[in-house]
Amino acid sequence: MKTHPLPAAAVRLLDWFKVTENNPALVGDLTEEFSGGRSSVWLWRQVMAAIAFTIGKEVYSHRLLSIRAIIVGEAALLLGGWAIYKPAAHMMLSIKVSGPWPERAFMLLIAMFIFTLGGWIVSRFYRHNRTALVFLFATLQFIVLMVQGRSELVDLFMNSIYEPWYRWYFAAHMAVVVLCPMCVLLGGYLARNRATERG
Repeated sequence: MKTHPLPAAAVRLLDWFKVTENNPALVGDLTEEFSGGRSSVWLWRQVMAAIAFTIGKEVYSHRLLSIRAIIVGEAALLLGGWAIYKPAAHMMLSIKVSGPWPERAFMLLIAMFIFTLGGWIVSRFYRHNRTALVFLFATLQFIVLMVQGRSELVDLFMNSIYEPWYRWYFAAHMAVVVLCPMCVLLGGYLARNRATERG
């Protein structure tokens, strides 16, 4: 039987989330099943399940560390909001801008920078568990943003069904909910790469 190697992206994700470190035989098992005719959908489902299990196990086994990482990350976001976001919002109010879109785009970029900084700080403070803790912090931010904006998102979604121009506002709100947690992951990745270059 011909052996089909796993996609490079799958192997890289398993390495990055330390799945292969905790379960060295997994890559061999997945390669064997994939070569035996399993679909790509099955493979990616197994990879995502293994990543979720590894993150959950690491977070559970380091509960106190996870709570501290969340507190540090939230403090970084609050400090960034106070030191960067609020002054930028006041500056945008004092500048006459035609239409709300340039102002929203600028404030979204500022928010993305702050969330990237939050992910970077969590990753730098907790180097030995950085992958799981940064992912935990990003997931928490996604949940918080969804809960905070749920009523507005539901209203915009319902209005966008009948009024097409509401779709832009719905897309803008969804961009905040999705992009800000992704920026946390980006910040963690940048800190990891910098540490790797130094090491």
